Amino acid sequence: MATLSFSTFAASLGKQDLAPVYVLAGKEAWLRREAIGRILHRAYGSAQGGPGLWECSTRGTTPEAIIAAASTGSLFGDRRVVVLRDDGDLFARRQDDFFPLVESAARSKRLVLVVAPGASWRSNLRLAKKCAEVGAVVDCAPLEDAAAQEWVAARLRAAGLDAERSVPARLVENRGADLFALAGEVEKIAAFKNATPGGAPARVSAAEVDALLGPARAGEVWDLTSALVRRDARRALVLLARLLQGGMVVPQLTAAVFGDQRRLWTIKHMAGRGASDAEIAAAARTKPFVVGRLRPLANQVTFSRLQRNMEALLAAERLAKGSSLADHLVAERLVFDLCRA
Repeated sequence: MATLSFSTFAASLGKQDLAPVYVLAGKEAWLRREAIGRILHRAYGSAQGGPGLWECSTRGTTPEAIIAAASTGSLFGDRRVVVLRDDGDLFARRQDDFFPLVESAARSKRLVLVVAPGASWRSNLRLAKKCAEVGAVVDCAPLEDAAAQEWVAARLRAAGLDAERSVPARLVENRGADLFALAGEVEKIAAFKNATPGGAPARVSAAEVDALLGPARAGEVWDLTSALVRRDARRALVLLARLLQGGMVVPQLTAAVFGDQRRLWTIKHMAGRGASDAEIAAAARTKPFVVGRLRPLANQVTFSRLQRNMEALLAAERLAKGSSLADHLVAERLVFDLCRA
């Protein structure tokens, strides 16, 4: 089977059964994650998977161990989906050893093999040709700017936003074509406008987007987030005052800190599933060496606390817009709420 565009792959899932093998070729982490979620939804009815799902990194293991685990069925279902994140390029380096796994998937009616190559997918390799023959290679390469703008426009609509025509281009020009970064900006805009999917579309102007993108304050906001995670209210209040004095308003502040909370959630979630620092970095919109530094901070906070934090941030943003309280009072109350969460 020839390499499928992402849209063709997505459309095919609703029309036919799963292929025995999927290779997610390309380094756009968002498309890879989306492809895995769609495959799992087709197999189990949920993008989170179900009985029989096994995800692993090839780093620190052997083909023999992977094949043995893939051959082990679930006691609770007859579908076995194996997701291999080939961080160490093991799939290509030991292709002869993985050949039996691909052939087993091709013969089986219950095994689906999903491979996310760590390096560029070399289609001339014998194993690559076999995967293409029995399954599908999905193009997950980074999008060109024009395609990224179309993606942003669709994302804005799905988030319940009615944006001016120039907004997608502004976002791509400012943040590049990294889909995780762009998705984060759409989330910030949606939080700022109180937009909800399926609700009445919230109008977004280019001027509002420019104000939200604003000057680069990511480092200062991250310092504030770190202090909040550590429940260091004194340090958080000092950083908060500095940001407010610099012209940041509460809706901008809550949107930025909300994005940081989502980043910590991503690091914690993906690390727990065995993802590499490179994959986590792409998902968290940062660099691999930064992920190593942030893991301890992510380990200090629970998923339930992150959820409470995000709820408190949204409540503070609504309070700032719907009450007569001064920004600094709303923000200071938020700091104490987050340090107690």
